[in-house]
Amino acid sequence: MAWSYGQEKGMPQHGEPHGFTMAQMDPHPPDDAMWSYLDAIRAGAGVLFDKADRAKDLLEKHATKVNAAYQAKVAAGAVGLENPNAVLDLTIPKHREVLLRTAVKLYNGGTEFIWGHPHGFVPPAAGAPAVPMDWVVQPSVKSNYPDLALGTHVGSPAGPNPPDAKYNKPEPIEFESTEFVLP
Repeated sequence: MAWSYGQEKGMPQHGEPHGFTMAQMDPHPPDDAMWSYLDAIRAGAGVLFDKADRAKDLLEKHATKVNAAYQAKVAAGAVGLENPNAVLDLTIPKHREVLLRTAVKLYNGGTEFIWGHPHGFVPPAAGAPAVPMDWVVQPSVKSNYPDLALGTHVGSPAGPNPPDAKYNKPEPIEFESTEFVLP
């Protein structure tokens, strides 16, 4: 029994909750994309490009917000100028990777990056410089979905989510250039 148009028995589904076509699209894509692999790829790519635009906007807004809060702390004397401004500079390979992972995460729902200290803030030893801030995976939304979708292992060098995975730890996740997909 069909409970709504487009979800009848025999419709091509590849993921939950519905995940129509090989692009796992929700809601139901145009009929041409339902039955044509080429149209399904085009439709899925269109959604991913839209998510990339949204990801860029979200990351830039987050950087602006973080910079304003940080400058307010500097003005109040609560912190020094040891940390760089939050930026999304697509000439930097790590920042391109942050944009890609954010777009992939948005495709499935949510975001994962914040501008913060790798492995959480650790006060520097006397006379040592503070560890600079950078884009890191925030602890509250760790999900191995981008690793699974991109074939990476940011969660753990041993695989996407073994018992000792970084996703199981409370601090932000730093990821290295060896884990990048883009050149």
